Amino acid sequence: MLKTKKFRRLLAGLLAVLMLSVCLPVGAFADDGNDASAASASTTRVTFQFTDGEAFSESVLGSGIYTVGETYAADDITAAMPEGFELEDQNFTFTVKTVSPTILVPVKREALKTEVAFLFTDNATFSKTVISERIYEIGGTFTADDISVPLPEGFELEDPNFTFTVTTSEPTITVPVKREALKTEVAFQFTDNATFSKTVISERIYEIGGTFTADDISVALPEGWVLDVADDWTFTVETSEPTIVVPVKAATAVAFQFTDNKSFAKTVVSDAIYVVGETYTADDISVEVPYGWMLDVADDWTFTVETAEPTIVVPVKAATAVAFQFTDNASFVETVISDCVYEVGKTYTADDISVEVPEGWMLDVADDWTFTVETVEPTIVVPVKAATAVAFQFTDNASFVETVISDCVYVIGETYTVDDISVAVPEGWELAVADDWTFTVETAEPTVVVTVKRAVHTVTIERSNGAPAILIAVDHGTNLLETLNSDDTMAKVMDGCDGYKFTGFAYHDGSAIGDQDAVTADVTVRATLETVPSTGDNTTTVTGKDEHPDIAEAKANGTWGAAPTAAPVAAATNTIPQTSDDMPVTMLIVIALVAAGAAGGLVVLRKRSHQ
Repeated sequence: MLKTKKFRRLLAGLLAVLMLSVCLPVGAFADDGNDASAASASTTRVTFQFTDGEAFSESVLGSGIYTVGETYAADDITAAMPEGFELEDQNFTFTVKTVSPTILVPVKREALKTEVAFLFTDNATFSKTVISERIYEIGGTFTADDISVPLPEGFELEDPNFTFTVTTSEPTITVPVKREALKTEVAFQFTDNATFSKTVISERIYEIGGTFTADDISVALPEGWVLDVADDWTFTVETSEPTIVVPVKAATAVAFQFTDNKSFAKTVVSDAIYVVGETYTADDISVEVPYGWMLDVADDWTFTVETAEPTIVVPVKAATAVAFQFTDNASFVETVISDCVYEVGKTYTADDISVEVPEGWMLDVADDWTFTVETVEPTIVVPVKAATAVAFQFTDNASFVETVISDCVYVIGETYTVDDISVAVPEGWELAVADDWTFTVETAEPTVVVTVKRAVHTVTIERSNGAPAILIAVDHGTNLLETLNSDDTMAKVMDGCDGYKFTGFAYHDGSAIGDQDAVTADVTVRATLETVPSTGDNTTTVTGKDEHPDIAEAKANGTWGAAPTAAPVAAATNTIPQTSDDMPVTMLIVIALVAAGAAGGLVVLRKRSHQ
């Protein structure tokens, strides 16, 4: 019975192993490369190799545990730095990529350092040496701020820009010093040398023996008084706690009473102060004239401050802002308020209009047009007419077109002559219109077509008496077509050249010949030709500017106007991405059959055991 139970348990275990063997391969081969669970991170010890990249290298096993795949900073180095060395880069980082890695750590030798003895001396009667507590780097240069010990009492640096260099171990640095200047407070006595005197003690400390200007007075002047000193006035602190006498003069605020001497009066008190007894002009009025009024004083008008807090009467006259209503008396109306003020009752001209005429319009008034400001805040009607910029399209009615926009404006509806074209004709072209040619601006921003022709380029051939004829090398590109002997004019050269037109001239060395240049005898001149339909018209003038050389070349070789070559289209591909199914089906079937047989045997055995 025991054997039977053991045998059944053994057989059941075998069956479980077989079923598990079926499940495991299926799960393994059914996976398409993606693990269901991530492997846990690995940890490791790290060896740090400290090296200066030259003669020094030392490896030390770190005491810490690091995670593979993570990045660490210099503070995470758990191995001791070799004595006498320091990190080359304090921002050094390292990544643990493998188990038990060796991490290279760049280091450099530490700078040598030392303490310093500072010898303070005035090179006369005083000398004192103090040892620094700070450690200085040998070879370094330092400033006065780096002196780490206090200066001797009662002394200061002779040169605030003093520097020193530590060149040896435990050096003595000589520091030139001087005795501090004696200083004191000052009593300023403000007085008008008549009835007023007031003394104020300064909080600032002044150097005894120093000379100072009025700007160095460090206390406030008494209220109602201003300095009465020359521009070059100075004071010298000669003793301890001196009294400095400062001349002053009375000053006061002023009340300005603006009035038209009729119905209007308004008083405004000034913030500025005025010196009692002095005379001022209208420009010295420090307060705003009341709104709606303007000064009504003569150019030489003045006022004198005779007493403290006086009232100064200032004549004014009514003034107002003006609303300018621009209109064409048809469909356009626009009103603009002036920033400046106009005198009520006064007449002004068109030049006195202080606002901009609306864009696209211009004044339509007579030369003697005026307007009168009769009331406060009037509306002045200003006649205007439509105006616009014009686009001038220059063309030879063949291959050339260039458009230039005018800077000035033209009145819509008016007719203009050729002299009214306000833009320059394109370079190399000249007008080809009749003397009585006109253009009318009929719409806003019109385009006016202006016919042009190539500008004339003329070369005059001259001969010296008895000199041989000039040789003219006529070519097209680099191909010599013909060599001709010239006579007095280019017309002679042109004989026999029917079917060509000259497009440029140059000396034999290629340098250009300008318009109207005179070419003397015994000089070789090269003229460039272009083929044209034969007309029998031999001309002595030459176009000075032709089409762009690249276009001419393209026309010559037949590529001008050709459609661009299309880029090849990549061939479409119907390739199906390769897939893989390497599951061992046969082996799985065999394992399944064995498992089924084992299950059947177990059933038979159980039945026999019951029997």
